[in-house]
Amino acid sequence: MIHFCITDDLLSVKKQYKNQLTCCGYHISYDDHVWLYESLHNLTLFCGVLWEGDIDQLLTQSSIPNGQFYYISIHKSTGIISGATDFLEDYTIYYKKDKLLFTTDLLNIRSSIDNEEITDLNLRYQDTILKDVYSIGPAQYFTYDITLHQYSYIKKSYFLNSFENTLSFDEAVEYTDNVLSQNIKKISNDYILMSGSGIDSLIIASYLDNPPIMSYLGDWWEREQIPKISENQTLITYSKDEYLQTSKDVAPFWNLPWKRYDFAPEVCIYRQRIDPYKIILNGTYGDEVFWHEPRIAMAICYYKYGLDFKDIPNFLKDKYCYNEFYFSEYAFRCIKTAGTFERAVTWHLQYRPSYLKGLRVVSDRQIFSPFIDLRLRTLLNRCDEKAQEQSCFNADIQKQLLSPALFSVLNPYKAGTEEGSNLFTDSFNKFTQYFVDNYTKKF
Repeated sequence: MIHFCITDDLLSVKKQYKNQLTCCGYHISYDDHVWLYESLHNLTLFCGVLWEGDIDQLLTQSSIPNGQFYYISIHKSTGIISGATDFLEDYTIYYKKDKLLFTTDLLNIRSSIDNEEITDLNLRYQDTILKDVYSIGPAQYFTYDITLHQYSYIKKSYFLNSFENTLSFDEAVEYTDNVLSQNIKKISNDYILMSGSGIDSLIIASYLDNPPIMSYLGDWWEREQIPKISENQTLITYSKDEYLQTSKDVAPFWNLPWKRYDFAPEVCIYRQRIDPYKIILNGTYGDEVFWHEPRIAMAICYYKYGLDFKDIPNFLKDKYCYNEFYFSEYAFRCIKTAGTFERAVTWHLQYRPSYLKGLRVVSDRQIFSPFIDLRLRTLLNRCDEKAQEQSCFNADIQKQLLSPALFSVLNPYKAGTEEGSNLFTDSFNKFTQYFVDNYTKKF
């Protein structure tokens, strides 16, 4: 539903998508969630959402775009191709060396398996599992005129330099409210909200009027409970056997070498129970934006409180961010190695993708999170220490915005279906093999 392909050689791909046309000798095809935008000089494909600005501004490649999107454009007279990826590369554009071929669908490229150890989601590297196939990368503007030219519209120092410590807690709440209000209004038509009992998805529900909700849980879960949030909610309950079965059921859907086997139940729900034309709203990246995740909490404990690793769990155990599943001495060593609190946070998040990058492709659904916004990504960097700690330890910024009716269903601590994913004993390589099998079958 989100894919496109532009090539001058149809033998280099396996198929074309539903909507097809030609321009300057290029074969262009795209799915139904991709928008064709035609101006006097350009033919442009756009997919996703812009939180700020518009497509015309994108085409000038002169500003820092903010959204979850990709665009690719052909100049009607010259045939020069230009495009951009968002700051998290939430949508990945691939190209093939020495070929005029751009696409979002790795499975559709005719090549050969080159390195099965390469995971597609690492933002540091542009290599892929396929020979001579690369990704454009995050935060990129690019042009193609026989040769590919590209540059990052965000400097490496962008996030580190955004630490200002000037916003108070109240100012951060007001700022967050304004941004989320704007973003959710842009994507609240013909949608379904994927929600559990965590603060991030419940915040989205707070901005919507009786939203249609899809939820799931395991009938053996204890730490994470998923209560009935609204009358307009579908709640799917898995037994252990059913939960484990999803890791097999997803095999034919696995069209990306994505190793996140813990999302198998969610992929099955998206594929089997949600209309492909609906927009799915999701609370992804709230942990990273508002820092209520253990690694940043450990950084605060070490740099602000002088705590050693052995003392941190006890210090955090009564706070929302506490989740023993994510504490490790390796992570703590990385935090210490950074040398400063600011670097520890920046290094952790700099190349950290959202899981929507993989989930969107294997689910074949259009999924948005209003938290994947550059303004919010730098919010805590700009806050004073008190606001940073309140948000990190207890999600207090978001709690100020939570509907009073939803406080009773809010989980008291961070949870992420670990009680389910811990059941899976499959190696990551099994899911890479799913991709390899599907790639080989559809070659």
